[in-house]
Amino acid sequence: MPTAVPTAAAPEAPPPPQPLRVAWWPAATRPGLASYRLRCAVLQPALRRWGWATGLYPQVTAPQVLVLGKRYDPASLAQAQDLRRRHGTRLVLDLCDNHLDAETDDPAWAARRAWLLQALDQVDGVVAASDALAEVIRLARPGTAVQVVGDPVEPARRLDGWAALRHPHAAWQATVLGRALPPRGHATRLVWFGQHGTAYARGGLQELARLQPWLEDLQRQRPLHLTVVSNHRARAGALTAGWRLPVHYLDWHPATFDAVLGWQDLALIPVTLTPFTRCKSANRLLTALARGVAVLADPVPSYQPWADLVPLGDWETALARAVAEPGWRQAQVAAARPRLAAEATPEALARQWALALGQVAGFPGVR
Repeated sequence: MPTAVPTAAAPEAPPPPQPLRVAWWPAATRPGLASYRLRCAVLQPALRRWGWATGLYPQVTAPQVLVLGKRYDPASLAQAQDLRRRHGTRLVLDLCDNHLDAETDDPAWAARRAWLLQALDQVDGVVAASDALAEVIRLARPGTAVQVVGDPVEPARRLDGWAALRHPHAAWQATVLGRALPPRGHATRLVWFGQHGTAYARGGLQELARLQPWLEDLQRQRPLHLTVVSNHRARAGALTAGWRLPVHYLDWHPATFDAVLGWQDLALIPVTLTPFTRCKSANRLLTALARGVAVLADPVPSYQPWADLVPLGDWETALARAVAEPGWRQAQVAAARPRLAAEATPEALARQWALALGQVAGFPGVR
């Protein structure tokens, strides 16, 4: 008999009996910025369907709640407090990165840390992207009301003719990659994707260097192809120069990323645990699984709920199995699908945001 495909649970009814007027004020609104897309832009449609008046500040005037997305400089806090005085607006700070433990001696970052600590004293509550980040915030400011809301998986974008016309250079890069990829089944298509790094914390592209010996050993046994999707071609080229396996670089672009990721077989997410990286959300792991790509990763705390499906650590053993057993990769993706549908959609995360804003901002009618 054919195996039944598990289906996701029906979405729950919208939670807020009393819709709220909420303005988001992110530190930046660039489309390439994940914190803006995942923690602001993709949430808006679901909240509006539930009757919430929501959008960006200052287009939304006199909001009941103002969400400061990674925005905690003194000038912004002064403006937010003016809204509180004039309209009774509740202030919620949304954080998705650990800016309290920057790994730099730059005085500018010392000043930012001081701003953040002051902001934590001034807002009505905080939303954090991970349990680990919430723990850091509570240690820095005991008694702070912190709610944890992770990141959703964005709806996939199609790389069609219209997208190619609007973004010809990105589409051309994707076409070149598509021609360079080995045929399905002839080699295992590996992918690493993410920001190349930051000035205030270790991580990014350099993490790939740890995998080089294992990848080159496997390449001698089974053909591999590695795609690197990031935002620094020169750094990626310098890192992978001389590697004894084919490597292809692609600039990250929203018009092409989902399609390019879906062409791959196995996503590699090596992460050296530091005060910064241990606070990251599960976004990269969930994104790969949602695009039908199996995952190997390091044990970031937010990845632990997926440890029954995704091997965390022990790269040598995990890589050998994942490359040798396509059926194992396919089973991982299939098992993840119903969980993603139930837990990681924009609608599921918008519901969590509705609950968090009601609790943090003190509106008991939102439950």
